[in-house]
Amino acid sequence: MKRRFSCGGTGSGCPVKRVLRALYLTAVLFAFGAGIGVLGLWIAASSYPAVGAEALFAFYWENGALVVFNVLPSVVLTFLGFFVFSRVYAGVLTGALPTLVLVCGNFFKIQLRNDPVIATDLGLLRTAGGIVDKYHISPAASMHLAIALCMGMLAFALLLTPRCRLKRRVRVAGAAVCAVVSIAVYTQWYVSDSVYIGFEGHEQLDPWSEVEDYVAHGCVYPFIHSIQDAISAPPEQYNEQQAEKLYAAYEDADIPEDEKVTVIGIMCEAFSDLSDFPALAEYEQVQEVYAPLHELEERSVSGRLLTNIFAGGTVDTEWCALTGYSAYETFRKPTDSYVWYFAGQGYDTLYQHPGYEWFYDREHVNEYLGFDESFFTEDGFGELVEPVAALFHSDGILVDYLLGQLDSRTEDDAPLFSFSVTYQNHGPYNTEVSGKEIFTAKSVDWTEETRHILNNYLYGVGETIGEMVRLTEELEKRGEPVVLFFFGDHKPWLGDDKSVYRELGVNLNMEDPEGFANYFATPYVIWANSAAKEALGRDFTGGGGDFSPCYLMAKVFDECAWEGPAFMQISREMRAVTPLLSKNGFFLQNGRLSRLLNEEDTKFYRNYLGVQYWREQHGLEEK
Repeated sequence: MKRRFSCGGTGSGCPVKRVLRALYLTAVLFAFGAGIGVLGLWIAASSYPAVGAEALFAFYWENGALVVFNVLPSVVLTFLGFFVFSRVYAGVLTGALPTLVLVCGNFFKIQLRNDPVIATDLGLLRTAGGIVDKYHISPAASMHLAIALCMGMLAFALLLTPRCRLKRRVRVAGAAVCAVVSIAVYTQWYVSDSVYIGFEGHEQLDPWSEVEDYVAHGCVYPFIHSIQDAISAPPEQYNEQQAEKLYAAYEDADIPEDEKVTVIGIMCEAFSDLSDFPALAEYEQVQEVYAPLHELEERSVSGRLLTNIFAGGTVDTEWCALTGYSAYETFRKPTDSYVWYFAGQGYDTLYQHPGYEWFYDREHVNEYLGFDESFFTEDGFGELVEPVAALFHSDGILVDYLLGQLDSRTEDDAPLFSFSVTYQNHGPYNTEVSGKEIFTAKSVDWTEETRHILNNYLYGVGETIGEMVRLTEELEKRGEPVVLFFFGDHKPWLGDDKSVYRELGVNLNMEDPEGFANYFATPYVIWANSAAKEALGRDFTGGGGDFSPCYLMAKVFDECAWEGPAFMQISREMRAVTPLLSKNGFFLQNGRLSRLLNEEDTKFYRNYLGVQYWREQHGLEEK
């Protein structure tokens, strides 16, 4: 039977032995916690193959404080678990589980989406769980090693460390010390931007790239640093009274009664024009896929959205377009948006998505943004298409649904604003077999995986293009005036760690305008049927330019010659300064990317951010 001893408790025993045992336990707990933290740092180093795990791990140790910042949380958690449960093995579990879950999750997210795990992702765990099984994920060798060593620590703690019976006051005091240390180091070090920026960068990692800057700081440290961004905070130099006054200088402008045409918006999943890449544009097969889109663009207003996201995070583009916000807090209450404006103009506001309502919590967010009704798999689409089948062939079903929705309306119904999010062609794309042989093994010298991924993506996007064209043809036959706009949410996933992009030699240098567009640009099209052109007196053709998703609805209103709500008027002024408001820190002026604006434009930008924040917090209260 394993001997118990009293550590900080009552009972007999040599005081020297008790002190030695306490020191031994302290050393063991510290070693376990530090070991767990170092293993987590090794997995973090494995998450970015472009540098190499060994080189990146060595870089961390060259910046010793980085190791401390990444390892200390595991040490504190290990001691906390020991004091709370009075068991060494509990300390190992308390230190290892959060650390391993975080660093492994970060590894997979970077591999799949080139996007690190940040604190706000914790609110999307259900969404992540709903899609992760669709990807083929290969754990790194470092993960197997880390898990094996942590299991060894656990076995050591169970078999070779004495069980300790702590007095309650000792356990409380120990847990309190852990809490005080955590709060102190968090408020003094972890939240400090100056400390974070002060670390020396890696020569192969771009400090202006969000993911590379994150990787350069490890994983645990940058994740904890991101917690402050998950907490609602006003923009820099925010003055609520000033923001309210600036906002009040503008007034909502009504849509004329005789111009209240039906407006249909569709955000298409992973919708991107790969013929923009020189490496693919030369292939006739690619031109054939996109020819119907290019022909439609010639008959429409078209351009490119410069999104904030790559290969995932779809709601960022969606919510920026629907609200006009260049940045937003988590939607947890009714929040002013362009949907609410349509509703205030007497429109019925409807939302459609052949996917689950819990995905990104859309069932609640849609209500907060002003939609009268939302239709998901649970609310009707499940009777039309199974969720798995919706991945491959649901665009046609959605188009039929929208047309039926229009045909069922009567002259007595209110005008309609309809917004849909498609699900077809969601990644990942099969890497082992092609649904359609657009490219054969004889026609290209790509790797087999690249060929299958591109074949499957192009087959899917070709179907999407066909359905958008069919929708315009059907709407043209109808006498009801309709304005349609559709756009892509982000570039597609094309292999882990952007493998297809890299094999094709696609420029993804975000500091270069071409590379930035290759990374973030997706098409948008604004089209109107003849009845709408006549009702609005507009031709709806021409180049629309490139801009951020937050400006998309303003562009739709521009083409309709509607002045729109107050914030949209402010947004147009901001667009004149820079059509790009990137969450990656970029602006666009005179066709050039920049991270800085001149003094006058910076002042206007700060005022804009203040008005935007005030509108998000209080806009609906004033209506």
